[in-house]
Amino acid sequence: MTEVYYTKHILLEYIATIKQLEASHNHPFYLEEDGDSSHGTRTKGLATQARERAGIRTHWHPPYSPDLSPVEAAWNILKQRLRQTPGVNQMTYEELVELAQEIWRNITMEEIRKRILDMPRRCELLVKTGGKRIKGKDW
Repeated sequence: MTEVYYTKHILLEYIATIKQLEASHNHPFYLEEDGDSSHGTRTKGLATQARERAGIRTHWHPPYSPDLSPVEAAWNILKQRLRQTPGVNQMTYEELVELAQEIWRNITMEEIRKRILDMPRRCELLVKTGGKRIKGKDW
């Protein structure tokens, strides 16, 4: 996702929601984001400017390793299966949502457990490589 897309299609919705919440509850709210470059974390680009113009307070997640998060492996199953679906790039938004929900429902506990059981090996590998990104078909 690009910063332009994020700012125009996602961030503006977040800003509107935060403004509504602040007006309803009469106190400040924070937008919590991670360090994804599309959030404007590397430059003072569109996203940063939009947050500043709106007076949005941001709480940034500290860096973390997706290599040590089994939920990231579950998301990877979903992404892999979406990419393997013929015609996925021509689907409507509604079709894509329906497909993603079907794929998510069909991820088995065995697949999740396999990734959880892989954690000790992944920890050892991260230590050996000095924290470099781990690539693999399951993650």
